[in-house]
Amino acid sequence: MMDNVLALIRENRFDEAEAELARMQTGNADYYCARGLLLEAKGMAQEALDSLETACQMDANNTDAVFHAARMQDLYGDDDSAIENYRKVAQRPTAPVNALLNLTVLLEDRDQYEEALRLVERVLKEHPNHTRARLFLKDIKSSMNMLYDETQEHSREHQSALLETPITDFELSVRSRNCLKKMNINTVGDLLRITEAELLSYKNFGETSLEEIRAMLQQKDLRIGLLREETQKAPA
Repeated sequence: MMDNVLALIRENRFDEAEAELARMQTGNADYYCARGLLLEAKGMAQEALDSLETACQMDANNTDAVFHAARMQDLYGDDDSAIENYRKVAQRPTAPVNALLNLTVLLEDRDQYEEALRLVERVLKEHPNHTRARLFLKDIKSSMNMLYDETQEHSREHQSALLETPITDFELSVRSRNCLKKMNINTVGDLLRITEAELLSYKNFGETSLEEIRAMLQQKDLRIGLLREETQKAPA
């Protein structure tokens, strides 16, 4: 009987749909789902959404109710609720394609590209020539590449800033600080370009100062001579 109501709604035969709805068994999810779709078609958006959400509360496994509730929540800007309900629909083995792609759009807008990519690939597995899904796949991969490039650039900038950090920014003993200054070692990068043996060869620089600097660099996951080692390992 619900299918009859939906068919009448699609034909804009609202009075007949209302009559058919009245013949349905009230108090179940199908009834409230059909009622919600009829109210939506008649332009009563909030009442429609209320009815669809009631249907979801009565039967969380009613795919039609959950999908249409998500669609209306999506339409009227309640993205969190829409995503939650679209995900419920997506768990079904035979989820509607529109549910998967609508969820894809919301996730892509939130930079959740991995999940969005899985959804599109799922659609294309069943419908290899689906135009909308193919466009989404291209967009998502492009966005993921841009995000990777931005992350790499941020990492390089962070590393560069760390290497340029002055030794004076760290709490070192006066003895260690003065020794480094006399050796013209002024930044973290300078410490990564010199070896422990070279430090110890300097007058008045002993094991105590060496341990102090080791501990300082270890806090940054670095060590004395790191850049020197990487340069030596690099292919000629």
